[in-house]
Amino acid sequence: MLKKLFAATLLLIASTAANAEIMQGINGSFGVGGFAATTLDLDGDIVAIDFSDFSFIADEVVVGDYQPYISSSSIINYDVNPLILADLTIGDTLFNIDGFTFDFISFTQTTDAISNGLRIIGDVSHVDFFTTETEWFFSIQGLTAGNTGTAIYSSTITSPAPLRVAVPVPEPGTLAIFAVGLVALGLRRKKKAV
Repeated sequence: MLKKLFAATLLLIASTAANAEIMQGINGSFGVGGFAATTLDLDGDIVAIDFSDFSFIADEVVVGDYQPYISSSSIINYDVNPLILADLTIGDTLFNIDGFTFDFISFTQTTDAISNGLRIIGDVSHVDFFTTETEWFFSIQGLTAGNTGTAIYSSTITSPAPLRVAVPVPEPGTLAIFAVGLVALGLRRKKKAV
């Protein structure tokens, strides 16, 4: 009986390995820049960004898993435009580009005398990859607090987000490993009983 169970487990592992699709999280980055009408509050924090003026992909900084998909001729489609930070809720799709979709999770801001920084954390998904937590970091210069002005902005989308990396374990593989462990325990008990 145990031999049949062991053979069935081996077949399960072999079929799982044969049918498993090798997928991984997204690992890479690309830059987006351009001109945007940007509103700052009285403290100098970014309130809203309107990308209607002009955006471009910086081809020389497309690296990692993004490289086969995204180029300088790619078009970034902003699903939320203008980007009004106070209106964002978790799960809002902010943009998509060449099959990659960025869904909002949270944001933080840094303000100094030279530039305004906006760090947006979100999940980037694509059919060829596991969904990956990603950082979208903006730098916008030359604006005054309490006003709206058109400014040059640069931004970088980095996957995974620098602070946390999640490594998913495929469920069929986990079940197969569990089954092998049970079979090994059964065989060990049988040897002791003899």
